[in-house]
Amino acid sequence: MTRIIEAIQLTRDEVYIANIIKCRPPENRNPEPDEIAACELFWSTASGYSAKTDLRPGNFCRPDSASDGGKNLGPTGRFHSYQGILLMPTYHPAFLLRNPNYKRDVWEDVKKVKAEYDKFVTV
Repeated sequence: MTRIIEAIQLTRDEVYIANIIKCRPPENRNPEPDEIAACELFWSTASGYSAKTDLRPGNFCRPDSASDGGKNLGPTGRFHSYQGILLMPTYHPAFLLRNPNYKRDVWEDVKKVKAEYDKFVTV
């Protein structure tokens, strides 16, 4: 993930990385809706979080994603609006380690996020 971030001329200090929940559920199972809801306040207010665009790796990309098993955002490559933030779903880094042929898709997603990010940054 660090190399991807650096490839778009950002540093880890400039990028907030988070999961939908603060800890992994027992036995590495998918989070339940109540677990996601319990972490929603943290997700939406963490560290003064005020993004306009957001790259979300993994199946559970936003607080309401548990209702359909994390699949409601559809495929990667397309932005979705959630509470005024443009979310880009993409593959989780652990998935990429097992399936490196999907790295190109993630790279395309990251480039789209960077293009949106650049619209909001003033130099």
